[in-house]
Amino acid sequence: IEGCFQRANRPRLRVFRGEATDFAWSSMSLLRLAYRGNPVLRMKIPPMTREEILSSEAGLLVDALWEVLAEQQYGLGLCASQLHVNSQMFVAHFPQTEFAEDVDPLPKTSFFNPRLRLTSEDEIQQWEGNLSIPGIVGLVSRKSSCIIDYLDENAKPRAILATGILSGLLQHEWDMLQGIDFVDRMSDRAKRRYLLPMGQPG
Repeated sequence: IEGCFQRANRPRLRVFRGEATDFAWSSMSLLRLAYRGNPVLRMKIPPMTREEILSSEAGLLVDALWEVLAEQQYGLGLCASQLHVNSQMFVAHFPQTEFAEDVDPLPKTSFFNPRLRLTSEDEIQQWEGNLSIPGIVGLVSRKSSCIIDYLDENAKPRAILATGILSGLLQHEWDMLQGIDFVDRMSDRAKRRYLLPMGQPG
């Protein structure tokens, strides 16, 4: 990312440059989505320190994630690594909709250093996409329930028990921090669909 700079005597959020080997502070306005083929999306992202989570720059990162997510036609979650930032966190939300009335809504939430615990052997199938792989959705099997343990923006421990589509969403975002995308989880890659921009005929 061009325009990266360092600030003395502050914790460092690690921003990928070039082949993801060098890290420095970045102006959050410079952050842009990484797309499939970028090595950042295949890296296992390291956890953040408490100092990093509590830094003002982490707050700027959260704002940047929500800003980028709001600009997208689709999307319920976004990882820091998708903005080239080498920090183990993501944001996600799940609004109440008529299509998932049996799923509790998730307000806008920041997940730092998340840990996934699968709590069911039952599986569900759901259509998933990825803002880093635009225009494609695929049918993916996910465990029907899970618990995500994480730290909030105040570095306080939290946990969410999720079921159904929300469980799949959180597993999807956790996968991204392990360098795994939804295409890797598809048992049949023929079961994918191509999306047209809104307003264009299908």
